[in-house]
Amino acid sequence: NASLNVLHAREGDVASSLKNKEVDCAVLGNTAMEGAPFRKIELARDRMVCAGWKGNLRLEQFDTAAYLDSPHLQISADGTAPGAADAALRAMGKMRRVIATVPHYLVAPWVIKGTDLITVFGDGVLPALSRDSETLVFPPPIALPDVILSLVYETGYEDDPGHIWFRSLIRAVVAQQRMRKVEAYKRLKL
Repeated sequence: NASLNVLHAREGDVASSLKNKEVDCAVLGNTAMEGAPFRKIELARDRMVCAGWKGNLRLEQFDTAAYLDSPHLQISADGTAPGAADAALRAMGKMRRVIATVPHYLVAPWVIKGTDLITVFGDGVLPALSRDSETLVFPPPIALPDVILSLVYETGYEDDPGHIWFRSLIRAVVAQQRMRKVEAYKRLKL
C-alpha cells in the first residue's frame, strides 16, 4: 500500500527536502552530507570507467594524451557541476575538453554513438548498456576515485517500521544491481 515517487534533486537541496519531510530518504553519489540530524549508509561503490563509440578511431591507442585530446561528454545532473574526472585532472594540473553535457547516465551511450566523444561513469551503469548503443567500455587512463552510493535519511526515522521496510527494499535493489553488474562485466569482457 505504498506509493513511490522518485525525484531528481541536486545535493544542495536534499537536506531541506529531508527536513521538510518532502522526501523520506535520498540516494546520493559521493555525498558530503552526514552528521546530525542525518544518517548516511553506504550502499555500493562503483568503479569509474571510460566509454566511447566502438567505431571511434581515437580509442585504438588510448592513453592519457588521447584522453586529454578527445572531446568529452560530461554527465552532470545540474549541467554545471564538475565530475570526478575533473577533480582528478585538476590535481594533476590538467583539464579535459568538455564539449557537451547531459543530465543522465543512460543518455550518454546514445549521445556518443557515431562520434569521437568519450565519457566517464560509474560501472553501476554497465547492466543498462544496450548492445545497440555500440558502446565500448574500458579503464580510464588516469586514476579516478570510486563513486560511493549512499542512502541518507533523518535519524528520527531510525526505528520507524515503514522506513525500515523501505530502507531494506532499497538495499535489496542495490544487491540485485550488484549481481547484474557482475554479469555485465562478464558480458562486456572487462
